[in-house]
Amino acid sequence: MGTLGISLGTTSSGIAIINGKELILENVHSFRAPWTAQKADYIVKRLLKYLVHYHIQLVVIKLPPRSHQPESVRALIAKLTEQCNYHGCIVKTCTKSELKRHIVGARNTADMMRYVASHYPSLMQKHEQAQKHKNQYHAKVFEAVLAAHIQNTKSG
Repeated sequence: MGTLGISLGTTSSGIAIINGKELILENVHSFRAPWTAQKADYIVKRLLKYLVHYHIQLVVIKLPPRSHQPESVRALIAKLTEQCNYHGCIVKTCTKSELKRHIVGARNTADMMRYVASHYPSLMQKHEQAQKHKNQYHAKVFEAVLAAHIQNTKSG
C-alpha cells in the first residue's frame, strides 16, 4: 500500500516506491528505441507492473518541463494516467520546480539529490556516483524518490 514516484521520460524513467517512511525500491528504466505508439505501450506496461506487485494506491508523476513535452510525451502522460486510474490509483503530477520548493535553500538538482540522500541513506552511493559522473540517469531516481517522499509526507 505504497506510493509510486515516477520521473517520466521517453528515453529513461526513474521510479521509487515508498511505504510509510521506508524506501522499498528505486530504479531507472531505459527506453532507447525510437519513438512509436508501441514504445508508449511498452513504457506504460513496464511501469504498471509496480502497481500490482506493490499494491500502489498513489502515483506521483514528475513531469518534464512544458518546453520538453512534445506530442509523444503528452500521449505517454495521458496513457499512463488513464491506466493508473483504471487500476484504482490516485494520480498526482508535479514539476522539478515544485519539488525543489519543498526543500529549504534548494537551488539546483545537486541540492535536491543531497536532500534525498540525507533522508534515505541507502541512496548515498548513488548520490556519490551521480556527483562524480554528473549523470542525469541517476537524477531520475532522485526525482522519483522526492516526488513520492513529498506526497507520502503530506498524506502520512
